[in-house]
Amino acid sequence: MKTWIVLSILGSFVFSSAAFAAESRQFTKVDTERAVVKIVTDEGQGIQAAVFVDGEENEKFMKMLLDDSNTRLASLRDELEKENCDPAAPRFDSWIEDCGSVEFTDPVQTSFARGGWMSAGAQYTYFVGFRHAGTGHIFEATYMVVIQEEVNAEMNQQNGTPSVLKKDLSLVRIVRMPGQIRILPIR
Repeated sequence: MKTWIVLSILGSFVFSSAAFAAESRQFTKVDTERAVVKIVTDEGQGIQAAVFVDGEENEKFMKMLLDDSNTRLASLRDELEKENCDPAAPRFDSWIEDCGSVEFTDPVQTSFARGGWMSAGAQYTYFVGFRHAGTGHIFEATYMVVIQEEVNAEMNQQNGTPSVLKKDLSLVRIVRMPGQIRILPIR
């Protein structure tokens, strides 16, 4: 009985390991609002591009956009801080003393498309607003930020399978939301 359990656990590990090809990812900034990720899978592994529409680099991409003062996203953050805070107020990371901070919600995948094995893509929407200091820490979402990831496979000439993929990340648009949505803290 114990041997059977050990063999079934070992077998499931081997099967699940084979189901996921190992890969390496290289993130490169292309310009102020665009980045490319080169994904190389195990030699000979044919992988659908849609598998890599995973949002894995979204956080890194958003950080890249916020760190570059020339992007629309960094300008939006600065504008929201000026609208809500005294420019002379002391800062602690992104928190402004006695004022609050600009915050981004977690992303929501708002579209997905697939073009067979060779291409796929998605868009993600973040809500951006200001979290006020003081009682309640009210969050006002005033903008939507949409980013896009698009994955395209390159064919391996030796065996005709895609083993190198290129993922393009880009800032698509920033839209001011009509009215203001107040999201109160959950207690």
